Amino acid sequence: GHRNLISALDRWDRVVLLDNPGLPEYARRSIADIARETDREPLDAVYDILLREIDQLHRQMVILHCYTEDDLRSTYRHEVCMVGSDATSLAPDGPLAGSTFHGAYTWAAWFWRRMVRETETFTPEEGIRKLSGLPAQRLGIGNRGRIRKGMRADIVAFDGREFGETGTTFEPNRVARGMRHVMVNGILSLRDGELTGARGGEILRLH
Repeated sequence: GHRNLISALDRWDRVVLLDNPGLPEYARRSIADIARETDREPLDAVYDILLREIDQLHRQMVILHCYTEDDLRSTYRHEVCMVGSDATSLAPDGPLAGSTFHGAYTWAAWFWRRMVRETETFTPEEGIRKLSGLPAQRLGIGNRGRIRKGMRADIVAFDGREFGETGTTFEPNRVARGMRHVMVNGILSLRDGELTGARGGEILRLH
């Protein structure tokens, strides 16, 4: 068979089908499990799924369990590695509140909980730099990532002993615990864990 991002895992139990209204019997199950149940080779099981949903191919989404925690930790430890995500921001009270992007609500909170608080892979200061100052520096965003005069005042206040994700693979849109206040461009968007309704965000353009 041909090699691609999925087959390169060499383990079909690490490829999990997400919720799908057209195939509810296969939702949240691995391709390996589905193949065993249908007495098919894993790749043939994939083709069967695609054929059944040929008119709705955009609904077929999977989670690939590509990396172990040790893989991630080894990468994070590199001095030039910043921590970030391509997850789309989905405000729970905005026009995209009903949409789902896996990781949008969880990636930063998981990093802090696991890499800073639980395993102490990083000190709190190092963790904050990985999540804020270093990404801004690497992306060339000069007026963000640090707290000082002249910056855009994107500031968060959280309880480091509590901050952590509540979202899961199948229920990702859950707000993290432990976040107290969020200020965006000097505008308080979250106060005492509750949305204020104020919006301070803006599109970032690099010149």
